[in-house]
Amino acid sequence: MIGGGFVCPSCRTPLGIDLGFIIENPVCQCPSCEAIMSFEYNEKIAKEYRKTLKEIENIKSSFSV
Repeated sequence: MIGGGFVCPSCRTPLGIDLGFIIENPVCQCPSCEAIMSFEYNEKIAKEYRKTLKEIENIKSSFSV
């Protein structure tokens, strides 16, 4: 996880989510205290992130047998 992972800002429970999860699910709920979290992100960065993941998958598939 980037930055050691995200924790709930309310109860500090580790959420086990990463940047990819936040981009796909910008609003989520803490499973422990049920706090609602809304994450904002830059769409330009999100597009670059998705593009990079796709490139990685293409490279991985080129090496699979």
